[in-house]
Amino acid sequence: MNVKVNFDATFDKQHRKSYTRIIIRNSTGQDLKVKVYNNGYIPAMFASEALACV
Repeated sequence: MNVKVNFDATFDKQHRKSYTRIIIRNSTGQDLKVKVYNNGYIPAMFASEALACV
């Protein structure tokens, strides 16, 4: 079975928080798993994107 993993991050500069969303889809585009993480103190948008990638 083939799957596709997408991730994205948003950054709240005022509160120094980020949110990471991960979506895993099968070959027909059906969502298999969706997860959202709330990350604590994040100093910059770049760190938010790097954390999402990890």
